[in-house]
Amino acid sequence: MTSGGLALAMLRMRRKNGRALRRAALAGVLLSFAAMSAAAQTTGGEEAPVPAKPELTLPCRVVTLVVPSAVGTATDVLMRVFAEAANASSPKKPVQVVNKERWRAVPQFSRAQPDGCTLLAIDQSIVANKMFRKSVYAWRRFAPLAKLTETDLAVVVRRGLGDSLEAVLSTAREEGNVLVVAMPQTSLDRVLMEVLRRGMDIEFDQRSFESETERYLALLRGEVDVGLLSIEGARRQRETGRIRAVAVTGTDRSPRLDDVPTLAETGVSTTLTIDHGLFLPRGASEELIAYYVDLFGRAIQLESVGTGIARTGTRVAFLGGDTYTKYFEDLAAEWRRMFGILEDEAAPAAAPSSGGAGRLVGNRPKRSGG
Repeated sequence: MTSGGLALAMLRMRRKNGRALRRAALAGVLLSFAAMSAAAQTTGGEEAPVPAKPELTLPCRVVTLVVPSAVGTATDVLMRVFAEAANASSPKKPVQVVNKERWRAVPQFSRAQPDGCTLLAIDQSIVANKMFRKSVYAWRRFAPLAKLTETDLAVVVRRGLGDSLEAVLSTAREEGNVLVVAMPQTSLDRVLMEVLRRGMDIEFDQRSFESETERYLALLRGEVDVGLLSIEGARRQRETGRIRAVAVTGTDRSPRLDDVPTLAETGVSTTLTIDHGLFLPRGASEELIAYYVDLFGRAIQLESVGTGIARTGTRVAFLGGDTYTKYFEDLAAEWRRMFGILEDEAAPAAAPSSGGAGRLVGNRPKRSGG
């Protein structure tokens, strides 16, 4: 065959193969279209269902709920009630409370894996401690999971000062508009006392004591005028006659002190509560947060929860996920405004005066008579 004939034969072969490939491609398209049509008829014209996501798993035998306080404290009692309720609500893994000192608990938790195997019990002290340079751990370093409760406090006054908060404040305003208080020992106490002072529109003459125990005893001995106690502590101590409970700090009267009015009922338009909740380590997935919000959201509905926390003057106040994050954003902003602190700026802790007394004006300790 000549070279011209060979070229013509190869051209005809390529055309034949091209037609065969086009016919095969067309057949494939028609076959795919037929399969799609059949699937559409089977599902009523809807798209085929998307495969379900893999079920959430926790890579641990037990979930550790870290409580940064001692066994028997109010926080410990509350978290054990919630752990028990969670375990009765069909969790993927059982929840176990582990108590640790606060100075150890928070740093260790900050290094925990965000795998859902470790939870941290928390209150507003995470905000106050960072604000007053007591801690380097800001709440944003963790993943807010859910607010669980609010715990009311009792405003108590020394024996003989007055039968009601209105009478106490009226007498104080006639005598220089000052009440003697024990200097706060913790960052959260400092914030709560400042909120109370502003609500009562009065000045506090602060007295320094070496420990929380001495601070408490000073109130019982009548060395200070006013203070804040737990509802149960106020209930026990007023039976001794050494103090008088003149108000509770929540929005409603406490069943444990049902004859004591709220601050609002006495004309003081503020509320004070200790709010307990849970954090996950930073980086926890949305699926993990949703799982725990659902678990504890079901747990709080158990009758045992309401009964178990009522004796501490506490009630359920559930906020989950993004709502709890917003709670911390608003709280931190409000407290910074109160103390004149800029974003991410820390404030020095108030130091006692050399004479052991000071007047709290805003966030500045000021010497009496100065």
